[in-house]
Amino acid sequence: MSKLRKLLKEDAESMLEWLNDSNVMQQFRFNSKQYTLEDAEKFILNSWNDIKNLHFAISDESNQYIGTISLKNLDYENKHAEYAIVIRRQFWSKGIATQASNLILEYAKNNLGLNKIYLNVLESNTKSIHLYEKIGFVKKGLYEEHLLVNGIYKNLFYYEILLRGKNEL
Repeated sequence: MSKLRKLLKEDAESMLEWLNDSNVMQQFRFNSKQYTLEDAEKFILNSWNDIKNLHFAISDESNQYIGTISLKNLDYENKHAEYAIVIRRQFWSKGIATQASNLILEYAKNNLGLNKIYLNVLESNTKSIHLYEKIGFVKKGLYEEHLLVNGIYKNLFYYEILLRGKNEL
């Protein structure tokens, strides 16, 4: 069973596994580069005081770092945020991403009072798209040739999930 917890400085080394894994990074929206332990530690330390973005470690019963899940660009006035998740490759296809995603969606609704969570995903990232649709995200649009990633234009899907009924606000 996976759980969410605060990112810890000691997670940085395991975080580097996915940061420098070309199979993982090719599915991201930004250009690839080599990350250092210092980069990972800086991200973790900055996450502790970031009020616009909430980043959690996904961990197992032994508190081992499995990945990172985030609510970014938090907008408390309009009650929405952007969702992001990444899992170390050795933990793929074990149901952990589904568990962690359900936990963060519950947190967004019950603890933050958010109404909507949205995400953008590369059209080619079919594995992630399957996860998003499985947990209830609905495709709302396509941005054609929206991103230039490593010299190639990529299409980007826009997904969202409503957490509450429209009249509950």
